[in-house]
Amino acid sequence: MLGSAFNSVYDDCSIGGSVEYGLSFGDHDLRIASFFRSDLHRSTNYPRPTPGRPAEPTQFRKEETFSGAVEDSRSVNDALRIVAGSVLRQGTAAKG
Repeated sequence: MLGSAFNSVYDDCSIGGSVEYGLSFGDHDLRIASFFRSDLHRSTNYPRPTPGRPAEPTQFRKEETFSGAVEDSRSVNDALRIVAGSVLRQGTAAKG
């Protein structure tokens, strides 16, 4: 079995959060939600088994995601509830 030509070192960081809010009025329930996440990935390859060879340049990748949603539900009667909603999702990615 052949070994890898590199020792790869990774340094990843993720951060994010979400917020939800809802309110009721009459027979309607309205909810909104938002979500954000940011990911940063860094990797460096160190050649092996030859000592003294320089490492490859560190590669960077950053991704950000945002989502937002709105939902409205209405009770028609005790056995029937109508739910309608919409979602917006946007993401970006950058390499360096």
